[in-house]
Amino acid sequence: MIESIKKQGDGWLVNGNLSVPNDERNRDCQEVLRYIADGGTVDDEFTQVELDQQSADGRLKALGNTDADMARIIEDIYDYLETSDPAFAAAMPQSVKDKVENRKSLRAAL
Repeated sequence: MIESIKKQGDGWLVNGNLSVPNDERNRDCQEVLRYIADGGTVDDEFTQVELDQQSADGRLKALGNTDADMARIIEDIYDYLETSDPAFAAAMPQSVKDKVENRKSLRAAL
């Protein structure tokens, strides 16, 4: 018994767990077409909430990818400032200096 149908590519997702191809030779497809002909509705493949979540997930992944590069960029900036502006480097908090030096040591050991 069909309780819900969502678009799924060229076919449908029936009751949240049965993928039905758009092929009239398919018995399940024939049932879907009867359901629609009898006034049954077909929902979009994704709700707006699901689309928003996919978008947010994509942004988080992209942010994570840029975060991985940020540590190296900060190290490069630190190295530049250390040689070009010793006063600035001297004023940098020791905890920052320690973290940068620790990362350099770890990378050198690779």
